[in-house]
Amino acid sequence: MKKGFIFILILCVLFLGALLIYDFSDIPDELLTNHEWYLIQKDGTYVLNLLNDKFDFKKTDSDESEYKNCHTYKYNNSSNIIKLDCNIKNNKLYIATYDENKLVVTINGEEKKLYKTEEMALEHNFMDENNLSENEYLELLNLKFDEDYYMTYKEFNSLYKSKNTKNIVVISNDRNYKNILNYKYLENHLTDNYALINKDDLTEKELNDVCKKLKLTDVNSASLFVYEVGNKKSILKDTIDIKNIEEINDTKENKNT
Repeated sequence: MKKGFIFILILCVLFLGALLIYDFSDIPDELLTNHEWYLIQKDGTYVLNLLNDKFDFKKTDSDESEYKNCHTYKYNNSSNIIKLDCNIKNNKLYIATYDENKLVVTINGEEKKLYKTEEMALEHNFMDENNLSENEYLELLNLKFDEDYYMTYKEFNSLYKSKNTKNIVVISNDRNYKNILNYKYLENHLTDNYALINKDDLTEKELNDVCKKLKLTDVNSASLFVYEVGNKKSILKDTIDIKNIEEINDTKENKNT
């Protein structure tokens, strides 16, 4: 009799558990719905929107949803499953983890990492493409050049008028995923014949004059430009535009051999 009661109790627990698993009437966490989620893929940037039980997943440059017939969804809090209200093969999205900034979810059978903003998604995509941990990425961002390489506006003008020449690069304090590989490459290739001008240390008038003498039209470019300066002229010698960290490693190895 006691064994039978225990058996029935187990069945009841399993039945209730099954109800919880297949009950798609829960209200999703606000962390999932209070903003859009961005995903970077090789063919472009995608955005996922779960606000007000509405479902939308599309490219940022398109008005057409990737799920043409899926417009709403239901949610199960116990299993973290989003069930789309449409009859398609992959109509369930399985959430692995999420917090305020990151959502890991299975979409179309593949696990994807989405982020709170497009900028965050691009930044983490940069880390993934270059096999960088967050600590390694932060270490790159904290790159600092030796103070001896820096040149003042006055020193630049003196060099420009002199018969000597030097390689000049205009840099900035703003280091990010768009330009940090260029700064790392520059650090690896600095010699005594290089000097750096930090545009953030110049007045607007000084910066305009430097750009005019160098014929530098885009001072905010992610690329770095190396100019040979002297004899009242400047010549563009090189453009540093590194796309992958392996390019830096390869040139460093070649330099050491």
